[in-house]
Amino acid sequence: MTVHAEPGEMPVIRVHLKNDGQEQVFDFSMTVSDAFRAAEQITAMARAGRRAEWTPDVIQHVNDTYLHGWYDDDVVKELDKLADFLDAPTLLQPDGTLTPVADAVLKARWER
Repeated sequence: MTVHAEPGEMPVIRVHLKNDGQEQVFDFSMTVSDAFRAAEQITAMARAGRRAEWTPDVIQHVNDTYLHGWYDDDVVKELDKLADFLDAPTLLQPDGTLTPVADAVLKARWER
Protein backbone atom coordinates (compact mmCIF):
# COMPACT_ATOMS: atom_id res chain seq x y z
CA MET A 1 0.00 0.00 0.00
CA THR A 2 1.20 3.47 -0.79
CA VAL A 3 -0.27 6.88 -0.06
CA HIS A 4 0.50 9.80 -2.29
CA ALA A 5 -0.63 13.41 -2.18
CA GLU A 6 0.28 16.24 -4.50
CA PRO A 7 0.28 19.73 -3.00
CA GLY A 8 -3.27 21.05 -2.98
CA GLU A 9 -4.81 17.64 -3.75
CA MET A 10 -6.48 15.02 -1.59
CA PRO A 11 -4.28 12.02 -0.71
CA VAL A 12 -4.77 8.89 -2.80
CA ILE A 13 -4.24 5.44 -1.35
CA ARG A 14 -3.01 2.84 -3.83
CA VAL A 15 -3.55 -0.76 -2.78
CA HIS A 16 -2.10 -4.00 -4.13
CA LEU A 17 -3.63 -7.17 -2.66
CA LYS A 18 -2.62 -10.74 -3.43
CA ASN A 19 -3.43 -13.76 -1.30
CA ASP A 20 -0.57 -16.18 -0.77
CA GLY A 21 -0.78 -19.13 -3.12
CA GLN A 22 -3.45 -17.56 -5.33
CA GLU A 23 -3.15 -15.94 -8.72
CA GLN A 24 -5.89 -13.40 -8.09
CA VAL A 25 -4.55 -9.87 -7.68
CA PHE A 26 -6.43 -6.71 -6.81
CA ASP A 27 -4.99 -3.30 -7.61
CA PHE A 28 -7.06 -0.24 -6.84
CA SER A 29 -6.90 3.33 -5.62
CA MET A 30 -9.15 5.12 -3.18
CA THR A 31 -9.55 8.35 -1.29
CA VAL A 32 -9.17 8.55 2.46
CA SER A 33 -12.94 8.77 2.93
CA ASP A 34 -13.37 5.70 0.68
CA ALA A 35 -10.83 3.85 2.84
CA PHE A 36 -12.76 4.65 6.02
CA ARG A 37 -16.01 3.44 4.42
CA ALA A 38 -14.28 0.26 3.23
CA ALA A 39 -12.83 -0.31 6.71
CA GLU A 40 -16.32 -0.04 8.22
CA GLN A 41 -17.65 -2.53 5.67
CA ILE A 42 -14.78 -4.97 6.25
CA THR A 43 -15.30 -4.69 10.01
CA ALA A 44 -19.01 -5.46 9.53
CA MET A 45 -18.09 -8.52 7.43
CA ALA A 46 -15.66 -9.74 10.10
CA ARG A 47 -18.25 -9.26 12.84
CA ALA A 48 -20.83 -11.20 10.79
CA GLY A 49 -18.31 -13.99 10.29
CA ARG A 50 -17.49 -14.09 13.98
CA ARG A 51 -21.18 -14.01 14.88
CA ALA A 52 -21.73 -17.08 12.66
CA GLU A 53 -19.63 -18.98 15.20
CA TRP A 54 -22.26 -18.44 17.86
CA THR A 55 -24.18 -21.56 16.94
CA PRO A 56 -27.15 -22.71 19.02
CA ASP A 57 -24.85 -25.24 20.74
CA VAL A 58 -22.31 -22.55 21.69
CA ILE A 59 -25.06 -20.22 22.91
CA GLN A 60 -26.63 -22.98 24.99
CA HIS A 61 -23.28 -24.02 26.48
CA VAL A 62 -22.39 -20.45 27.45
CA ASN A 63 -25.87 -19.88 28.88
CA ASP A 64 -25.92 -23.16 30.84
CA THR A 65 -22.34 -22.82 32.11
CA TYR A 66 -21.91 -19.12 32.83
CA LEU A 67 -24.93 -16.90 32.26
CA HIS A 68 -27.80 -19.05 33.57
CA GLY A 69 -31.08 -18.26 31.87
CA TRP A 70 -30.21 -15.32 29.62
CA TYR A 71 -32.05 -14.82 26.36
CA ASP A 72 -30.09 -15.99 23.31
CA ASP A 73 -29.75 -12.45 21.93
CA ASP A 74 -28.21 -11.33 25.22
CA VAL A 75 -25.77 -14.27 25.18
CA VAL A 76 -24.70 -13.29 21.66
CA LYS A 77 -24.18 -9.67 22.74
CA GLU A 78 -22.08 -10.85 25.69
CA LEU A 79 -19.95 -13.06 23.41
CA ASP A 80 -19.47 -10.16 20.99
CA LYS A 81 -18.44 -7.85 23.86
CA LEU A 82 -16.04 -10.47 25.19
CA ALA A 83 -14.42 -10.99 21.78
CA ASP A 84 -14.03 -7.21 21.41
CA PHE A 85 -12.60 -6.93 24.94
CA LEU A 86 -10.09 -9.70 24.26
CA ASP A 87 -9.41 -8.29 20.78
CA ALA A 88 -9.89 -11.84 19.57
CA PRO A 89 -11.01 -12.80 16.07
CA THR A 90 -12.61 -15.88 17.64
CA LEU A 91 -13.44 -17.21 21.09
CA LEU A 92 -13.55 -20.79 19.86
CA GLN A 93 -10.90 -23.45 19.51
CA PRO A 94 -10.83 -25.64 16.38
CA ASP A 95 -12.96 -28.25 18.18
CA GLY A 96 -15.71 -25.65 18.77
CA THR A 97 -15.12 -25.21 22.50
CA LEU A 98 -14.28 -21.90 24.12
CA THR A 99 -10.64 -20.88 24.29
CA PRO A 100 -9.11 -21.13 27.77
CA VAL A 101 -8.94 -17.32 27.98
CA ALA A 102 -12.62 -16.90 27.06
CA ASP A 103 -13.55 -19.60 29.57
CA ALA A 104 -11.50 -17.96 32.33
CA VAL A 105 -12.95 -14.49 31.70
CA LEU A 106 -16.52 -15.77 31.64
CA LYS A 107 -15.93 -17.73 34.86
CA ALA A 108 -14.36 -14.75 36.59
CA ARG A 109 -17.08 -12.40 35.46
CA TRP A 110 -20.21 -14.52 35.85
CA GLU A 111 -19.50 -17.40 38.23
CA ARG A 112 -21.97 -17.54 41.11
